[in-house]
Amino acid sequence: MKKKKKKSNKKIILFLIIISIFVILAGTYLLYLSNPKRIFSQAINNINSRLNKFEYLDLDYSNHTINSNVEIRANGDLKGYKVNDNFYYKYISNIIKNYNQTNVKIDYTKNLNKKSLFINYDSKNNNDNLISGKYLIEDNTEYYYVNGLTPTYINNGNNTYFESISNSISEEDNIKYLNSHISTLLKKEVDNNYFIKTTSKGYTVITLNLDNNKLNKIYKKVINGLKQDNRSREILMGYDRDFFKKNKKKIKFLNKDDKLSFNFYTDNILYNIYKYEIILNNDKFVYSKGNFNFYKNNKLKIKGEIVDSSNRLNISFLNNRDKKIGNLNITKKKNNKKILFYMNDNNMKNTINININKHQIKKNSYKKDVKILISGTDNNKDIYNVNMIIKNKISDAEKIREDISKSHLNSSLDSDTKDKINNKINNIIDNIRK
Repeated sequence: MKKKKKKSNKKIILFLIIISIFVILAGTYLLYLSNPKRIFSQAINNINSRLNKFEYLDLDYSNHTINSNVEIRANGDLKGYKVNDNFYYKYISNIIKNYNQTNVKIDYTKNLNKKSLFINYDSKNNNDNLISGKYLIEDNTEYYYVNGLTPTYINNGNNTYFESISNSISEEDNIKYLNSHISTLLKKEVDNNYFIKTTSKGYTVITLNLDNNKLNKIYKKVINGLKQDNRSREILMGYDRDFFKKNKKKIKFLNKDDKLSFNFYTDNILYNIYKYEIILNNDKFVYSKGNFNFYKNNKLKIKGEIVDSSNRLNISFLNNRDKKIGNLNITKKKNNKKILFYMNDNNMKNTINININKHQIKKNSYKKDVKILISGTDNNKDIYNVNMIIKNKISDAEKIREDISKSHLNSSLDSDTKDKINNKINNIIDNIRK
């Protein structure tokens, strides 16, 4: 009898030990699941899975030439539509005023085998020259020429662009890598103390509170993380060798008194996120299960629904009285992509219509045309139109024949010439946004 009792006691003790281990493991796992940092990481992963559906570069040849012709035709009059109070109308008005009858020609060649890249560009507005010149990378050296401002090619020093790409690693691969690495750094570098965990109506709420100082601390850590990663550093410095020098200073993400918060609502079992909130001062954006709401000064202004599939995305926008005020529709086929967006602003219906069409597909070349129509109508009357047509021919890389034997060092340029080059570029940008 005693032996049987001992055996049964051992079984009970063993069972209790197993139960205890299970409880400890389950508790540890639940603690992991409910960890604010893990939930924040889950949110980033969810966002990335959406963004990865968008199309990256679409080039069929690693060594290629792209011959592009761009035409801009713009007309209309937005007087009386509070142009100075509406940044969209302001940009449209400046394009109509400054860039109607604009033509741009760009020839771009990249040869990975020879590690050379060449861009020849020429832009005119009403037959007056805007800016024209050339850009060249050869033997890991960068050269540029600006028509009318530099006497010949200017040697701008070392360029590491081709160190990060090859026939097996494309620019698309690099973009995806940067996106993945930045996401990893964000998950790692956001301080645990920035998170607050609370409960609301049976749900766990993880809140991430940020201000300008916190955002700059995160930004600095991410930049340092990119700098310490060999591949990220090569990619970024290949596009801009001074990238890390330019990104040392503190940035004004928010005004001094602004408060930015992210709320992630989860269940209390597996802690899956079911609702997202972004709050900036008194404005709030809420997303849950394909539906979203936007609140201005705590009042509902816009709501909508997102319907997403492999080849179609549709987002509808409604006001607080359930009246449809806008829509975004993206459809994608093998050789065609269409984007149609409209939004009503009182009586004005603002529309953006983009059609991307790949055609005349041959063994070593194809054409891709992009037609963009930006328009506004008031009670069916045309108020403005901006029509942009981009015709591209993509083919195997042409030979680059540029003479750089008489190039000058960048240090030989006087400060007045450098200022004129910078001003020429800045003026083109300012004529749109000023």
